[in-house]
Amino acid sequence: MTNENEIEIETQPKKRLGLKIFITIVLIIGLFCLYIFQVEVNLVTIKEQAIIDEELPENFNGLKIAQFSDIHFGRTIFNQDLEKITKKINNLNCDVVVFTGDLLDDFIKINSEDIQGIKNNLGNIQAKYRKYAILGDSDYIDRNLVLEIMNDAGFTVLDNSNDLLYIKGKEPLMFVGVSSISENQDDLTTALDIEEKPNDYFKILLAHEPTISYEAEDYDINVILSGHSLGGLIKLGSFSLLRQEEVDKFYKGHYILDNGTNLYVSPGLGTYKYNVRLGNLPTINFYRLYNN
Repeated sequence: MTNENEIEIETQPKKRLGLKIFITIVLIIGLFCLYIFQVEVNLVTIKEQAIIDEELPENFNGLKIAQFSDIHFGRTIFNQDLEKITKKINNLNCDVVVFTGDLLDDFIKINSEDIQGIKNNLGNIQAKYRKYAILGDSDYIDRNLVLEIMNDAGFTVLDNSNDLLYIKGKEPLMFVGVSSISENQDDLTTALDIEEKPNDYFKILLAHEPTISYEAEDYDINVILSGHSLGGLIKLGSFSLLRQEEVDKFYKGHYILDNGTNLYVSPGLGTYKYNVRLGNLPTINFYRLYNN
């Protein structure tokens, strides 16, 4: 026959075990939240890729391009972060640097000090030949401000327009930029200007939303660089959550369209609506172009 003391001795270890399990679960959840909300959103990485296209003119063989996208300033990226990003881009010693939209964020207000800091940081980005930028959907909350920032920082804004880059030869590379599809501001025909000036230039299209691909398949475009999707902020294997709208199947990485055009979708640097990343590091894309 057991007495009350024996029952008390028997139940105390069970209570302590349950408490330990509860504390362990709380710690794991806390560390997990810390990682996805504070750590991974700041682990900026560089992804290097080779773009091979036999149509690339010989004088551009080996051209180095850095792409950064989707900053959404004021969420997880501030000027101290932009300074670090600028240094990472400059360490690549690129020929061309491109920004594919969403400098600002729909829900974040910035002040004059922020604006000057952004200008200074983006102005410090170095490229041997040219810096290009396009507008994303979030940039239309203050289009004029974004244009001012980018122009002051030395970027050529391709707002449904193009620019010919000449180096070491007579045959140029055509950089084409279209404005946001989500805001119904895109005009690829005007951007290409091929009706007025037919050409067979090697064309690199900068488009914020990757769904420009459906229209671009009707044109002779070699490479498309885009962003917008953020890669799906949470990505576990093939499972992806919190993608930006209007990305369809093009949400991260390299795709080859039916007409042979290479599409590259950047996971971007910032966050949108939810300040979280998991299995999807903020990324600067670094491309080397080759013709064989």
